[in-house]
Amino acid sequence: MASESSGKRRGRKKKVNFGRLRTSYNDFIRTQTFLWSGGLFGAFTALFIIALFTRVIFISYPDWRPHEGQLADFLDSLEKSRWDFCFLGAMPIAMAVSGWFLGDALWARHTFLRLIDTNSRQELMANLKELERLAYRLGRSYEERVIDKKLELRVR
Repeated sequence: MASESSGKRRGRKKKVNFGRLRTSYNDFIRTQTFLWSGGLFGAFTALFIIALFTRVIFISYPDWRPHEGQLADFLDSLEKSRWDFCFLGAMPIAMAVSGWFLGDALWARHTFLRLIDTNSRQELMANLKELERLAYRLGRSYEERVIDKKLELRVR
């Protein structure tokens, strides 16, 4: 009988908890807001500056390029393709979107730090809903800081 029950256990497949997987993905996105918004903002800004610089060089100094060879062919193909106009048009939009996310994340962090820096139980109770909302947006470490502050000031 023991062998039958152990055989049945081996035959079962382990259930996957997709709710936990989704939660860990959401936690990852929430905690990496500064990283990905700041990184995208920096990358879009760099691409915009490169496109602007090459457009200025092509317009201002048309004779600076070599006249023969692979480099000359490559630079001619760049000038004819007008790739930099695509970047000059799309990058300010992308910079604005990523800058918005970066600014929003920085504002949320600043507001959280301002609200959590209190020694008054009444003040913490008045700002508790906003603190918990900001802590959820900012990630798990901020949620733990709210819990620690509530324990410190003996708030339920």
